[in-house]
Amino acid sequence: MTDSVHGKITRVYTDENQVYIKSDAVLKPKSGYFRLLLTHPNYNAVYSLLLSSAINKKTVKLRTMQDISPTEYGEINYVSVDF
Repeated sequence: MTDSVHGKITRVYTDENQVYIKSDAVLKPKSGYFRLLLTHPNYNAVYSLLLSSAINKKTVKLRTMQDISPTEYGEINYVSVDF
């Protein structure tokens, strides 16, 4: 298994506790969604980078806290993008 993927953001939605992110990466977590918790210490910067990347159709690297598994949402540790 692996703890990171590269892909373009295809969908973002929020609820009261987290943001769900779907990408076109081949390896997908539960329901195809990664999640960014509102309690993440760098939430604002990560969320801003995700939105900017989605709008500009840039490929992002999504790094998760644990290996990506089809039985769990991939909790985002950090995001990187090359412009």
